[in-house]
Amino acid sequence: MSADDKVEIIQILRDIKSKVQENSTMLKKILKDNTVPEVPSSTCVPSKNLKLPLRTFEDVARTEMELKNTTTRKKYHITIQRRGQEPQPQRYLADTNLFTCPFCTSQICKPRQYHQIVAHIAGHKIRATEYGGYVIYSCGLGCGQKAKHFHCCQCPQTYINKAAIKRHLCSFHPLPPAAPDPPRETPSLPPAAPDPP
Repeated sequence: MSADDKVEIIQILRDIKSKVQENSTMLKKILKDNTVPEVPSSTCVPSKNLKLPLRTFEDVARTEMELKNTTTRKKYHITIQRRGQEPQPQRYLADTNLFTCPFCTSQICKPRQYHQIVAHIAGHKIRATEYGGYVIYSCGLGCGQKAKHFHCCQCPQTYINKAAIKRHLCSFHPLPPAAPDPPRETPSLPPAAPDPP
């Protein structure tokens, strides 16, 4: 870590400490007066990770909980799943012996037996594209005018084919480069013993 990085980190920590002290003072006043004053704009600290204006500690805690909860995080489309999260067939309400695809309307994929829907979902997996920690499956839910399409995991755009969504993600939402692995030191071998005479 360079000296400039250390100085920058120390400055960030000082800023955080200052904001925490401001918020603590405000929270003490709220508890004392039992009233909620208008939050001064100086306490509105935009989080770099969440990209949300967080006004109180409760806002921070609630937002972090929502991001951890897979059903409410960033309101991702159902076809955008975390890597390792397997899509499951859904029971058809009109006949509980049948199942439907979570990514298609019943007009596109008719309710069928469990093993048939599992095979259909396997087709979605083959056509899926991965980006960061997410898997983006093809959507057949009739969103907008496009029949089958892919939803971007970072913005509201949709694309009709896998190549277009990949191009969009790489152009408009590039992933940060991965940190290179530190070079490994190869163990030095002791010199070979001379052959006995």
